[in-house]
Amino acid sequence: MPDVAQPLFRRLRKTAATPAFGCARDPHDQAPSYTDTNWSEVVALHNALDRIAPNLIVTVNRAVAVAMMDGPRPGLAVLDSVHDAFHEHHRYHAVRAHLLEHAGRAAEALDEYDLALQHVTNERERDHLQLRRAALRSRTSDIGTTTSG
Repeated sequence: MPDVAQPLFRRLRKTAATPAFGCARDPHDQAPSYTDTNWSEVVALHNALDRIAPNLIVTVNRAVAVAMMDGPRPGLAVLDSVHDAFHEHHRYHAVRAHLLEHAGRAAEALDEYDLALQHVTNERERDHLQLRRAALRSRTSDIGTTTSG
């Protein structure tokens, strides 16, 4: 087991409510900003969480942490590995859209936002997704293209 994952198991023994998820927040809580977050620790914690309690939220959080550490393409690979299990959930598509956007793949990101909007049921989340999609569409219209390397 990597040394960075050891704190998870210590924290699991100490945390009362939803122990595993509480532990995964610690690196965020300890960092003054997201840029100061120890992303390798976050990835290790989410890898351990994925072994303990695999689910959509753990997976999308792990994908974001991997992307923060190594860039959007490796984060997308995490999502691609669970497509069959989560492709009907709006959060899967919303995170995928966000990572595609950061990878410079605007046209694909817009398509993913559309898929997220097809599956979302919460009005506030729908509003947020529509705003994100509109902002991306506006930015891509400004540069005259929706695709890039």
